[in-house]
Amino acid sequence: MSRWRTSVRWVIGHRLHRSAVVILLAAAIALVFGLVTEGRSGSARADVPAGDLPTAQVNYESQPCASGAVLPSFTSFTLGSDFEVMALTDSGSLCAANPATPPSVQGDSVVEPPATVPYSSRVYGTCDLNNPSSPAESEGLDGCAPPLEIQSWPECARNLSSYTFTAPDGSQQPFPSSPVDLGSLVTSLLPRLPMLSTDLASVAPALVDAVPKLASDRDAVDPSLTQAVTSAFPSLMSELSEIPAASFEDGTRLELYVGDTTIVVFADDPNVADDAAALLALAKLTTSGLNQTAQDLQNLANSTSGCSA
Repeated sequence: MSRWRTSVRWVIGHRLHRSAVVILLAAAIALVFGLVTEGRSGSARADVPAGDLPTAQVNYESQPCASGAVLPSFTSFTLGSDFEVMALTDSGSLCAANPATPPSVQGDSVVEPPATVPYSSRVYGTCDLNNPSSPAESEGLDGCAPPLEIQSWPECARNLSSYTFTAPDGSQQPFPSSPVDLGSLVTSLLPRLPMLSTDLASVAPALVDAVPKLASDRDAVDPSLTQAVTSAFPSLMSELSEIPAASFEDGTRLELYVGDTTIVVFADDPNVADDAAALLALAKLTTSGLNQTAQDLQNLANSTSGCSA
């Protein structure tokens, strides 16, 4: 599966499923750490100003991890076998080049640096190559993106400090993003959760153990589930407020920074992105909890230190 699309989308905001990502070379070089993560999530549109877009084009592909490389650790997140009537259709783990290391240009060729940043991908549903409204087709790119994809990256390699663009005055500016209120998303999700996933027992086993009806009551919205879950996990809402989370690209890409891992949610529908992010946050908190203070999480989410061996 191609996942420089993921990294490259850090640069121009597109992700193309199982196809080489065509990007503008100047943007890849000018926005060295400006990866617009391969998904679309957010309530703010993160576009590179037209003047920054280059003329040359180059294909990028994810690849096997570089031989002998010391890879940063992270946790691979999933929504299980299905979510919102979409089956898990693809999954895998690969590596991408470190976004802090730009590709080198040798004549007419572009040479990618070694692939030393691992990530995992979970794809739900299938894309329609003939759909003119699909993200790729509507913007003149080849291929298409699946309706939902969950990526997990080492947070040291991909976080809020990764997304910048070069302004007309030459300064580096952050891509537009909006903070995400995970507490509100989880409160909205809980009464509907059994209707949206049939695999909760594997996604959030501690949650289902504490509230068994989550695994069986799938016929209608059940407002009592919110109280049942928050009673079983009294610190849930306060911990949700401590997780840094950001929304990009009109809410179609959401990112959660949970300490060692950046969880990236790409969805064509912002409502699906919200529900997926809420379940992933629930899975994290009810399975392993937070291992850092709120301030430490904020620092990690904005760190420019990169990954160390």
